[in-house]
Amino acid sequence: MVLGSVAEKVTRRALVPVLVLREGGPTLVGTPPHAEGPLRALIPLDGTARAKAAIVPAAQLIAALSAPGPGALHFTRVVVLPDAEQISRSEKEAIMHKAKQYLSATVGHIREGLVASPVADLKLALTWSVTIEDDIASGIIRVAEGGEEAQEIETGDSSDLIAMASYRGATGSIVGRVLCATRLPLLIVRPSDMLDEEHQTQDEMTLTSVAG
Repeated sequence: MVLGSVAEKVTRRALVPVLVLREGGPTLVGTPPHAEGPLRALIPLDGTARAKAAIVPAAQLIAALSAPGPGALHFTRVVVLPDAEQISRSEKEAIMHKAKQYLSATVGHIREGLVASPVADLKLALTWSVTIEDDIASGIIRVAEGGEEAQEIETGDSSDLIAMASYRGATGSIVGRVLCATRLPLLIVRPSDMLDEEHQTQDEMTLTSVAG
């Protein structure tokens, strides 16, 4: 209740990325829980440009915290099928294939510096996975805390951090639910276009107040 009433309000109003750590949970200080592997952030992507806003801040944070050791980013796409029992196997395979193509292409573009260009210079390990779940928030937490078989690199390790872009609408509520339910630190990033909209709204309110 305290986490929801204080930390969530800060994440909704702050103009900079906010890192929330749960008391008693991982602190990102010292050796990662999986000592043999790199410090790793999970970044959920949903196919929108706004979701990618978390990539660069997460990469920079992981690179800084893991230095001089390795760091890693794991991208995931949680596919929700409302009527899974009524969907044929071929339809499920087509949906999964499309999601895998998207993540594979996105990770390739990141490596080439075409997307989130600062990340390419940080030399982080990049992996990805696609999973089918009944609920997006629960799926994100399961992949982050329990690990998931990744494409290109076999790893079942859990992540040390979840990084998400927050904005109005359904995705905003998903971020809030992940924030309240996960034991992992959560880095919440507000997309620049959302901040621009809020600045514009604040300026308009100020002008209206002055005019009044």
